[in-house]
Amino acid sequence: MTGFLLVFGIAIPFYGRLADRHGAKPLFLLGLNLFAMGSLVCALAPSFEILLLGRVIQASGGAAVPGLGMTLASRAYGPESSGKVLGILAATIGGASAIGPLLGGILSGSLGWQSVFYINTGAVLLAPVAWRILPSDEPRTARSLDVWGGIALGLVVVGALLAPSAWARSGWNSWPVLIGGSAFVFGLVVLVYRQTHSNFPFIPTAFLQNRRYVALVGISFTVMAANLATLIGLPIMVAAVHDLTAIQVGLVMLPGAVSSAAFGVLAGQITDRKGGRQPMLVGAPVMLVAVLGLSTYAGASVWGVAVCAGLLGVGFGLTNTPLAAMISNTMRGPLLASALSINSMLFFLGGSFGGYRVDCGRGHPEHAAEQPVQPLVFRCGSGFQRRIFDSRPASFGCSRARTGGSPAVRPGCRWVQR
Repeated sequence: MTGFLLVFGIAIPFYGRLADRHGAKPLFLLGLNLFAMGSLVCALAPSFEILLLGRVIQASGGAAVPGLGMTLASRAYGPESSGKVLGILAATIGGASAIGPLLGGILSGSLGWQSVFYINTGAVLLAPVAWRILPSDEPRTARSLDVWGGIALGLVVVGALLAPSAWARSGWNSWPVLIGGSAFVFGLVVLVYRQTHSNFPFIPTAFLQNRRYVALVGISFTVMAANLATLIGLPIMVAAVHDLTAIQVGLVMLPGAVSSAAFGVLAGQITDRKGGRQPMLVGAPVMLVAVLGLSTYAGASVWGVAVCAGLLGVGFGLTNTPLAAMISNTMRGPLLASALSINSMLFFLGGSFGGYRVDCGRGHPEHAAEQPVQPLVFRCGSGFQRRIFDSRPASFGCSRARTGGSPAVRPGCRWVQR
């Protein structure tokens, strides 16, 4: 999984910069074919090494889809319909990410894990259709590609992904964390130098000087960190606390997928008519309420989890679609592919950091069992702190009472002395 994430995160901005020069359509089609090829390699892999190779090929192709897909859609329909079109795309992506556990559980349980990869090879069938319907007349730039700046950005991405992942497994003083941290610092120094000394830096100067764009991609990073952390943490939590199967876990997550898709399209329509500010002002508080509810009471009831997941989907749909549309309308022109690809990269990094936060808790159960995930809860709550982070079935720890320091026990919650 780490290899997939590293290649995916590095390749996204390179696709955007290359698309500025050569057009998004041919690179998008290249990505589809690489993804299908990697899926076939994974399905037929006789060993772990070949499976890893297939996943790397998958990532190198899949990285073309987020940024370039939105670029092509934005150029095909224009700014007056960008909200609706990007709403459909964002709803599809968000819904697929939530439905994925359900379909994956059904396929792997009935046909074996290889079946998931065989189905992914069907992406190659979309190439002829995409060739016919995607726009070919795209604005392009003659700006040269700052290869060294791109490599430096890649090192920053590698460090940002590798260090938290390694820390979750073995702590801050491990060699992978030091390597990741060193790559991040070195890459950042070189990137800053290239940005200030190159005539055509890898990240166009116009992006960094546009405060609106910087604010929007920052919000995108934060929104995905909150959303994906929950999408990763919820399946783990409901499986551990409620002893659900993979299919049952997928059904619990289904309300989030449905609401994300429905409200994503609705938010796109509102954005086209009134702008993206209104749906975002509603969506962000809804996401906050959903996350607070999950972190406080998620262990009490499966129905409660499903309701909160549905609310999270509502908030995410109302927030994500306007973000994409506003970024597209802000940076239109020959550099649109780069603008949307950098946003997709930060969107992906935000999700990765959110996922690592969950993984950190799982990797250090002795700390997670003593402190609730929801810091506003100072009692033996019914949420994550009861079971999710403890791998031993008989030691679902509870927090000590904040008054007196003695173990506080209530029905259904056992104290375990560590």
